[in-house]
Amino acid sequence: MGQRRVGPCRLKVLAVLRKENRMNTRNPAPFSVPAWLFFPLTLAIGLFTAWAAQDRTKPTPPGNFHVTAKTAYTVTVAWTAPTDKSRPFNYYLAGGSGVTSVVIPQTATSHTFTGLNSGNEYWFSICAKDTAGNVSRQASVSARTAPETAGNASAPATVTVAN
Repeated sequence: MGQRRVGPCRLKVLAVLRKENRMNTRNPAPFSVPAWLFFPLTLAIGLFTAWAAQDRTKPTPPGNFHVTAKTAYTVTVAWTAPTDKSRPFNYYLAGGSGVTSVVIPQTATSHTFTGLNSGNEYWFSICAKDTAGNVSRQASVSARTAPETAGNASAPATVTVAN
């Protein structure tokens, strides 16, 4: 009664497992990775592959960056679009003190900075940044806003209402 019967399927599986174990101990693989190292190694290889595949090519900078118009309170700048359009990008425009920085799409070729003070010197810069984060060389230009005159219709107005 102490004997237990084992089915033929279970015996076959045990025999295959024993045979594999004997093969592995007699003829070990030339290189094997311990189980505890498998996941970190796989993760590191995946991250390196993703890093190596990244685009590191900077976009061509916008050309011919120049001032096209200026008033007492605005300056309009323009440029020619870069010739390489292999990846979508945006333009980043900035300026000195009192100039609000803007991000505009690659289809634009001009921008008007508003809210400036009359008779002041301002500098403006532009660069292109693609979706991979690569940034082009920067182009810069400076301009002085027109002095305020009585005929400036675009001057900011202050209206006081008294009752």
